Amino acid sequence: MAVKEVYLENTLQEVEELAGRVSLLKSLLAKRTLSEKLEHHWDLKGVRTRFAEYKRRVEELEEAPEDKIETSHDAAEHAWQDLRSSVDSLLEEVA
Repeated sequence: MAVKEVYLENTLQEVEELAGRVSLLKSLLAKRTLSEKLEHHWDLKGVRTRFAEYKRRVEELEEAPEDKIETSHDAAEHAWQDLRSSVDSLLEEVA
């Protein structure tokens, strides 16, 4: 399996892992009052922004030529770490 495919397979696993955390986050927020939900509005917007950045980086990785794969992977991995940290922080606040 080529390096790019291995990286993209790992990305799929990361997204599945994140989906579970986001599902838990949604469940926790659904139980909150409107004012409590509003307290986390900007945090949620930050998560969405980080997800968009991660998605963009993964798309760049998919399109990357062989000589740019490592650079694209590093950028996607950095965006992933930032996104995961953001979701985990919000989960800690809401839980």
